[in-house]
Amino acid sequence: MLHKIRVRLNERREANEDIVWFNGAINGWACVGTFWGGNSGLVEIRQAALHQADAVIVSAGTNDLQMLHATPQAVVDCYRNMQAAAAGAHMAFFVATTPPVYPPYADAEAQNRASSELNALIRATFDPRIVIDFDSGFTADMFPPIGNGRHLNDDGEKLRARRVAKTLTAAQP
Repeated sequence: MLHKIRVRLNERREANEDIVWFNGAINGWACVGTFWGGNSGLVEIRQAALHQADAVIVSAGTNDLQMLHATPQAVVDCYRNMQAAAAGAHMAFFVATTPPVYPPYADAEAQNRASSELNALIRATFDPRIVIDFDSGFTADMFPPIGNGRHLNDDGEKLRARRVAKTLTAAQP
């Protein structure tokens, strides 16, 4: 999932100023590629630059690991390429860890092991100030009772939003 944010991270903002969010999430999007072959992480950075985004937050691990059978290292390599492209476009870059999944998600246990490996690699690779925690504290009750076990309900999305806000606030000069 890629979020494009219109926030000037290098300028002070008044508390009452609006932040304009543009959610660029694409169903089936993955960093290392897509099911249709077109939208890789670098394409998304170019799109964010065209929208004059000030920052990008990227989290694509679930689709990459499960649907595209990417390795955690391949996902981190893609994130690093996106980070370099974002720097070249003068956009702040943030990377979120991959959240857990729960049944009825197919083979949730194996997916969570792969996600844990990816999350450890993300934390070891990137500056902790740009890593957003999307993996700890998410519980089964934060997923709709009728669903696929990987898309959060409102409570889960609110936790995610609080963590994004905390990280972005801490990144302000």
